[in-house]
Amino acid sequence: MIGVVLWSDPQERKAVIWCEDHGELAFFRDTEESGCEGLPFGAGDLVEFQLVTENNLRFALGPQVLTAAACPGLSNMLNAFDGVSAKAHTPAAKSRGTAEIIQFQLPMPARASTRELDKKTG
Repeated sequence: MIGVVLWSDPQERKAVIWCEDHGELAFFRDTEESGCEGLPFGAGDLVEFQLVTENNLRFALGPQVLTAAACPGLSNMLNAFDGVSAKAHTPAAKSRGTAEIIQFQLPMPARASTRELDKKTG
């Protein structure tokens, strides 16, 4: 699996990774089984790792940096997006009536009657 490190803490030796399959986030914890010594990556690094699921949580094992600082501002962009989406769902935003709903209708193709089809097929 490939992913981007969203958050890391070298002191705690933990990280959170956004996975390429856009499924649940993967957690990294530096243990004897993790395949790492220390935390060789930081937020924004593109990493490749083995994905393991335990108790409905996804964990990254043996992460290797593919590209350092590949997405350095990704975590900040996601935080900013969350703030924007949260504001859009406030009661004040809903009551302003800022959205206009437009019905989308596809034109219906003309149907040939069975008599017309019989004439064409003989």
